[in-house]
Amino acid sequence: MYDNGLWQQFKFSESRLTNCSPKFTEMKNYQKLTLLFWHRKSKADAKGYAPVICRISIEGEESEELSIDRKARIADWDIENKKAKGGIEAKKTNLKIAEVTVDLERHFARMQSEYERITPLMLKNVYQGKPGDSAQTDHLIPI
Repeated sequence: MYDNGLWQQFKFSESRLTNCSPKFTEMKNYQKLTLLFWHRKSKADAKGYAPVICRISIEGEESEELSIDRKARIADWDIENKKAKGGIEAKKTNLKIAEVTVDLERHFARMQSEYERITPLMLKNVYQGKPGDSAQTDHLIPI
């Protein structure tokens, strides 16, 4: 009833599809990352610009702060949305906030497959181009 040659081709195709399926790295870490952007009013300059800071929090760990190298006018900071409002400089600041968010989340996702426990300091170090385990080798549990 079936052509044997056709059936062999189908079986070959089926096995090729199975072998070509993407291999996903199993996540061994289910910690939650939270990023909070705010401006440090206490460091405001004479013109009313304050540096924008990212607070990195990972559940169960002490948080770390990271400057994003941008300033926002105190009067133009939207406290509810954690963004700058206003003109071109505010747009540049908001773009930098988005970039930092994407980069930190990407690094965190990659680190989740490498470590059982991630600290905010580890994530900050990786983001800044330092070895992730440079400051806390006693806390690392590699997978």
